[in-house]
Amino acid sequence: MSTRHQQSHVHHYVPRWYQKRFLPPGQTQYHYLDLCPETVVSGEVRYKRRALRILGPASCFCRDDLYTVKLGSWTTDEVEKRFFGT
Repeated sequence: MSTRHQQSHVHHYVPRWYQKRFLPPGQTQYHYLDLCPETVVSGEVRYKRRALRILGPASCFCRDDLYTVKLGSWTTDEVEKRFFGT
């Protein structure tokens, strides 16, 4: 019997637990430099995000579907689960 789980789409290439080791005691966020800030479109307004942002480990060093295996319309994140755990 297989159990279904919620498939994750945001994958960290630097694990959050490892990022937290570089934060001084009491600090929870980094000054994060985005070398390619995205352009955000909201209705007719269009702007580029700031390159220097203050973010926590949950938002740093990650990409959408980095460890997702895709075959046609079928996708799975089992690679991440097996190698890195839940």
